[in-house]
Amino acid sequence: MDYPTIRTSLKFRMTGPSKYAAVANGIQVGETINADGTKTTEYSLKHPCPSYLICFGIGDFTVVDDGEVDGIPIKYLGPKSMPGDHLHRAFDKTPSMIRWLSNKLGMKFPWPKYYQISAPEIGGAMENISLVTWSDLWTMDEKYASERKLMVDSVNIHEMAHTYFGDVVVIRFFEHAWLKESWATYIESVWMEENVGLNEFQYEMLENADSYIAETSKYMRPIVSRTYDSSWMMFDMHTYPGGCWRLHMLRKLLGDDVFWTGVRNYIQENAYKTVETNTFKEALERASGINLNRFFDQWIYGKGFPKLKGTYEYIKEKNLVVVTLEQTQVDKKMDIPSFDFDIEIEVTDIKGEQYSAVAHFDETKKTFVAIPIQSVKPKMIRIDPNQKILFTLDMNPGEDVLEEGLKSGDISTKVWCYRELAKIGTSTAYKKIQEALIKEPFWGVRVKGMVAPAFFFQFLSRLLFFA
Repeated sequence: MDYPTIRTSLKFRMTGPSKYAAVANGIQVGETINADGTKTTEYSLKHPCPSYLICFGIGDFTVVDDGEVDGIPIKYLGPKSMPGDHLHRAFDKTPSMIRWLSNKLGMKFPWPKYYQISAPEIGGAMENISLVTWSDLWTMDEKYASERKLMVDSVNIHEMAHTYFGDVVVIRFFEHAWLKESWATYIESVWMEENVGLNEFQYEMLENADSYIAETSKYMRPIVSRTYDSSWMMFDMHTYPGGCWRLHMLRKLLGDDVFWTGVRNYIQENAYKTVETNTFKEALERASGINLNRFFDQWIYGKGFPKLKGTYEYIKEKNLVVVTLEQTQVDKKMDIPSFDFDIEIEVTDIKGEQYSAVAHFDETKKTFVAIPIQSVKPKMIRIDPNQKILFTLDMNPGEDVLEEGLKSGDISTKVWCYRELAKIGTSTAYKKIQEALIKEPFWGVRVKGMVAPAFFFQFLSRLLFFA
């Protein structure tokens, strides 16, 4: 019965060889050694459970006991051939993640246990209530951990986030899948922000934007869509990173205190209930006192995102930087609108002084700002320096300005500068890319900056062809 509104409590009675361990959703309520040498293990889950979250496992397991958090036992299981240190190395942050998440969301962790089981033939990871399943490809020796540990940690907190977003607060219909998957994806990024670092958070959000935008080149739908042939169709990049970005924009719009207050209220008021998108919207409106109809109509129930084409001009005699921005995504046939939003613009001059302005879009597709600066030359520009809006930007402010962005910008500004220089495609632009990549300290920027070689090889082939 693949409908999240259809939920049931569970009881398991599992009988097998006595050397085997048996685990399932909920808490163990009994274990009996039978006369024929077999063993029967019983589990019970009182919390109403959708069918897709039902899970049990029986086998000769390696079991790693990682203690308790607030009385909740933490264990990791795998095939007998799997070393225990591989399991622990993969999931060792689980106890601290439970503490962080329950504190962040203002609700005690609700399950009687939190077990994670890794085995062959399991694809990816799945947030089954109190018994999360993982592919054995996620477990790791020391060398693998040196390369992929952050990814496993990210998936770990993603699946754990479903405890609240999807398992305790259940979506009523699959059209509201973003209330679980977008949230789990955004919790990944927030965990990185607070536990790993700002660079990792900004890079993760940039990755989310790129993944969503890449999918929109194939098809485009609203985040909440009632048109689908199968529930699986809702589990795409629109729902995961696309919805994640909408949550981030709401947080930036409302501010941290109000946003997280609204989120905590939403969870506490709707625990063990089913919800729709409007349930979440109303919780944020009560916390903020702001009417969010316009935001949800555009960003949640509407299609697309702003694609900006810009021009940059420095008028020396007037000490003005003039930036013009135009939304190019508008398509009435495709029902893609002009968005209503503000976007911050920051200019830095050669003395290091910063000047800010806000470009406002309402029903118009085009706007501009004139930013007065002191009588010195501007050297860098940042559009949306605080990473508040999901958008793309096509604008060439000149190679020197872009070069400075490679040196001094934030993560998203640096990547934008790499991409603009690559589009310019001159030998001097590629030299700036090369020199900056060699000096760039953050691995994520180096990865994104390597988009340049694709353009570089096109440039090189033209030189060879005409040589």
